[in-house]
This record gives sequence, C-alpha cells and structure tokens, in this order.
Amino acid sequence: MSTGAPVTCAPGCGGPLEVPAVDELLTEFGIDEEPCDTETGDTVRSAPTEWAYTDVPCAYVVAMIDGWKTDDPSASGRHPSLQDRAVRLTAAHRRGCLTEQLHDQGRRVLAATMR
Repeated sequence: MSTGAPVTCAPGCGGPLEVPAVDELLTEFGIDEEPCDTETGDTVRSAPTEWAYTDVPCAYVVAMIDGWKTDDPSASGRHPSLQDRAVRLTAAHRRGCLTEQLHDQGRRVLAATMR
C-alpha cells in the first residue's frame, strides 16, 4: 500500500537516532503519538506459571520437535536457531499444545542439537 510520500536516500554511513530525534521526525510527518507508544512492556499478560499442559499434544508440535532432531542449525546460525526454536516451544506451551513429557523432550532435543 502506497501513501504517496516520496522516499529518498543518500550515500553515507548514517548513524543511530535517539528517541527524541525519531519523535521529532514522526511528528514532522504528521504521525502522532499513540497511547500504546509509551507502554513500558512490564505488564505480565500471561504468567507462565498459569499455563497448562494438555493430555493430547497438537500434531503440529509433535512434528516440529521431531523435525528439530534432523535439522541443521548451522544454516541460520546456532544462536538464532536456538532462539527461534525456544520461542516456538514456549509458544506451544502457552497455547496448550504440549504435554509435560513432550515439553521435556523438546528441551532435550534443543540441548542436544546445540552441543
């Protein structure tokens, strides 16, 4: 979707912008601050201690963890791969797609893969 605003670029290294400079530029272009822009992100929306396990895991999650056993994490880098998989495992737990046993298996597969 195009807003019709011209975009230009110039050669050079550029540099980091401080938050006030970003705010100034956004304001200059008519992009107003939204109430959620100042949220700190420290509100707990779903405490992990309240997440439940299921008796029957989601088939997708079973296949996902099985696939990790043969995937090569070096293709995207060990750390990014581990982070991606850990987030997926955590999301599966949050959504109630894991048995406790499958969750443990997922963690063991990740640990073994990263060794």
